[in-house]
This record gives sequence, structure tokens and C-alpha cells, in this order.
Amino acid sequence: MCDVSNNFYVNIVGSDNQQDPICDSNSCEDIVGEFSDHPSVTYIKSNFVRKTFNFQTVTGGDIYNILKSMKRNKATGFDRFWIL
Repeated sequence: MCDVSNNFYVNIVGSDNQQDPICDSNSCEDIVGEFSDHPSVTYIKSNFVRKTFNFQTVTGGDIYNILKSMKRNKATGFDRFWIL
């Protein structure tokens, strides 16, 4: 599942090495600056709380139990969770 998701996001622009059209015409700083005063951005900034966290090692059994506990009838599409 991780590889499929990773490949999707890694290749989202395209496999022919196309650049993102937004970043072609503007620098990232310009794009960020353009929206820095947007109401949603200012709201997030004013309510942002920095928290630290640590990743924990998980086992295949941990993942299995999480998937097994999910309600299969709530899936948005064909995902083969019924195999579990």
C-alpha cells in the first residue's frame, strides 16, 4: 500500500519530467507570498501549536489489527479489505 501511494504522489506531475506549470512561472517564494494574507492562512498561523512527536516501530501484526478493526462497509471503493 505504501509503495502504491508513494508512486502516485511521486509521479503526480507526469512521468515525462514535466515541471509543475505553477512553479514554472513563479518562484515558490512568490506563490507563498501571494497567499500569506489569505484568511485561511492567517487562521492557521494564529491557531498553530508546535508539538513534537516520535515514530514508534510497528509490526505487521499491528497493521493487520488496525485494518481488521476498520468497518468494511465504510470503504469508498473496491479496496480488497474483505480478504482480511
